[in-house]
Amino acid sequence: MPQRAVDESRPKPRGRARRAPRGAPALAAALSALLMSATAGADELQPFEASYTWVWRGMTVAESRLKLERTGDTWTYSSRSEPRGLGRLLSERPKTVSVLKVTAANVEPLSYKGDDGTGSTRRKVDVEYDWEKRRVTGVYEDAPVDLPLTPGVQDEASVQVALMVE
Repeated sequence: MPQRAVDESRPKPRGRARRAPRGAPALAAALSALLMSATAGADELQPFEASYTWVWRGMTVAESRLKLERTGDTWTYSSRSEPRGLGRLLSERPKTVSVLKVTAANVEPLSYKGDDGTGSTRRKVDVEYDWEKRRVTGVYEDAPVDLPLTPGVQDEASVQVALMVE
């Protein structure tokens, strides 16, 4: 009986591909923040850009871009996801922007804007952090926000920068 040659050089697929969960871009960003925290202290925070490709069943369905940039004494951390290929059938094109201040003691968010890209305000966020008055105000998913601001409060994006500088 002849023997078949087996190509061991390529990894074999395991299991079935699954749809990335809704929070997958945030999870990827948090993981990248954790990886970078090993090399970046508060005084060593560096601007960067990164992009991630989302693959489902062997097809690219989205691309996410993360960017951290410095403007004077503030930092802007943004993320944006765009569908590719079959992913264009989905209406979501999420984006977030957090403006923050990094001090020797902590990371203080100054503003946060988030939008799922559908045009609906149902999942839109636009808040301002006033550290002098100790208030956070704005709109969160169509609901007005006016809450006390306590030290250590972070938004979805600034918490990732806080992890980088720990």
